[in-house]
Amino acid sequence: MASRYATKAVDWIYWALLALILIMPFHAVITNHLAIQFGYQNAINAWKEVVVVIASAVAVSPLVLNSKLRAFIFNQLTTKLILIYIVLHSIYFVIFANSLRAEVVGLRSNLIFLVVFFLAQVAGYHHSYKKLSIRLMYFLVFTAVAVSLLGIAQALVPTNLAALLDTSLVSDRPFMFVQDSPILRINSTLWGPSQLGSYLILPLVLAIWWRIKSKDWRWSLAVAPISIALFASQSRAAWVAAIFAILFMLAWPYRHRFSKKALIVSAISLAIIGTSTLFAIYRTNTPFSNLIFHASSQNAISQSSNSDRFSAIERGLRVYSQNPLGDGVGSAGPASTYNDVNIYTESYYIQLLIEVGPFGLLIFIAICISIIRTIASQVSAKPMLLPILASFFGLILMNAVHHTWTDATTAIVWWGSAGFLLASRK
Repeated sequence: MASRYATKAVDWIYWALLALILIMPFHAVITNHLAIQFGYQNAINAWKEVVVVIASAVAVSPLVLNSKLRAFIFNQLTTKLILIYIVLHSIYFVIFANSLRAEVVGLRSNLIFLVVFFLAQVAGYHHSYKKLSIRLMYFLVFTAVAVSLLGIAQALVPTNLAALLDTSLVSDRPFMFVQDSPILRINSTLWGPSQLGSYLILPLVLAIWWRIKSKDWRWSLAVAPISIALFASQSRAAWVAAIFAILFMLAWPYRHRFSKKALIVSAISLAIIGTSTLFAIYRTNTPFSNLIFHASSQNAISQSSNSDRFSAIERGLRVYSQNPLGDGVGSAGPASTYNDVNIYTESYYIQLLIEVGPFGLLIFIAICISIIRTIASQVSAKPMLLPILASFFGLILMNAVHHTWTDATTAIVWWGSAGFLLASRK
């Protein structure tokens, strides 16, 4: 009887998380339309947290009743680090005084994707890799294709589609332009262009990987719209992250042919060449540089969005220097908009530094390193983990200049997918 209940509980978590991964890319549009009809926008936006809380409660029974599952989950270094990270957040939540709403939002955005990762492992442990990977791949790629096609349509007929998508509760308009430029930035069904760009990285890398692996040209029909939508988001950080992830994935099979020293030297050389080239374009202030750097030829470069980003990063470091132990959960990043002073650092790592101090940042870095090592050790047995790993490196890079993990769609989709595949049985 108890065993049957535990099995049903795991099945419920499995389908609930798959539904969450499937729905999240449309979360902004759905919640906005519901809020327009019924009001209570904040309560409606919290539906995903409600699902995660219920799934967490349901997960108790299989963890208690199944000793093998319990050992698999809690013997992992990653799980232990996540638990320490959650405890640290709880301590900072209690000790430091920010507005209650900022603290709750900060706690939610910093921890929800880690809880989803934990739950996905609980559910994935009871499923075979083959069936789960195929189902997950189709979910991720074809959902991204749908989002991309809507975004492309948004670029072609923005006024008409704006009325259909209506994300006016999120921003002043459901699309925007590059600073002082007629170049459109699409956001499709997500909160903004940067969120669209970060979300599309995993499906793009996954579609390219399967196109190469299967040698089926029809998968190019999935790669094309996702690539176009990613470009049309005009998120430069997402472009760089996607290119880095794709190159990493393509280079992975040849990693044993080179020494570590040769790989490091090559990476540094490419970085110097690429930076020098982009700097030259930047200084010329051509129309191409306006597109790449979002700076207008009508204004000084110092007034571009790049200057705003660097200023935010410098301000974040100054704020951190005033309290090296941290200022508490919700004191920086998007959650800080609910405080008297908004500290938008333009970097997830500086955000964590301000919120939970160097110890919290180091624990999060340790979590990422642990996951990288775990995924890398299983790529041979579970090939679909390669695009998961490659996209992770890209998103790690993007978080240096964006609050990428605070975007629920990108965070839940990636961490949920990784948890499923890592725990699945070969």
